[in-house]
Amino acid sequence: MPVGIWTIDNDLITRYVNTLRRFDARQLWHTTLDGLPHVETIGNATEVIDVELWVDKKGKEIIDRCQARGEPVNVSDGTDTWVGLIAEAPSWEKTSKLKGIFAAKISVRCFQPAV
Repeated sequence: MPVGIWTIDNDLITRYVNTLRRFDARQLWHTTLDGLPHVETIGNATEVIDVELWVDKKGKEIIDRCQARGEPVNVSDGTDTWVGLIAEAPSWEKTSKLKGIFAAKISVRCFQPAV
């Protein structure tokens, strides 16, 4: 799949993306009586894709809808493709007043491994 972000129905939202893959784990940090740290990891680490994207007004509305309704999205960096949910509402910045281009950074929490 080429670089970009799509709806789960494979409708292209935008090809203008930068991605960064990382893992996020739920951890509880404690200090033992002798002062040493003790870390408990709860469950397995979740794969998270940080996505910087640029979209038009229609793409902005699709991203907002997918996040609000909990609809999955496909993200590809040209090598790997991930399926996941947008973790929180994006904070949009209008980058071009004439062309109506918006930029945002989103985190996609993956529930399907990279293909």
